[in-house]
Amino acid sequence: MQRVRALATERGGHVSLRVFVNETGINAQSLRGQEWWTGWNSLLSEIGIKTREFAVPRTPEARIVEAVAGLIEREKRWPTQDDLRRERVRDCSFPSVKVIRPILKSGALAKLIVDLAAASGQFAEASLIARKHLPADESLVDAGPA
Repeated sequence: MQRVRALATERGGHVSLRVFVNETGINAQSLRGQEWWTGWNSLLSEIGIKTREFAVPRTPEARIVEAVAGLIEREKRWPTQDDLRRERVRDCSFPSVKVIRPILKSGALAKLIVDLAAASGQFAEASLIARKHLPADESLVDAGPA
């Protein structure tokens, strides 16, 4: 931790993992395999070094869900990645596939759309379509004990 602080001081208050690895010769993969390792930004925060902010703020999850729900409403089907790309070209405010993909791959997008429809009273068609894409354990909510 002392070496991290020293490097940060030398570099105007910030040091990246890449710089740390290059300066110390420690293998980044060996760090990531340690039980105590929770990530570079966590380490910096723990020792009081401010982490950098992204120039472009992260798209809020609610904005992503609402945008995809609107696309589903219009198309009347679950979107493919090509549909998402085409929508981004058509509407530059639509989130990119790169932004949508993590929520989609986690399986959370369908549930978030169903929840949005229930909370807002909008996106009824999208909710019906999204229910077909819920992970198996969530689509059987009222099935009772196994």
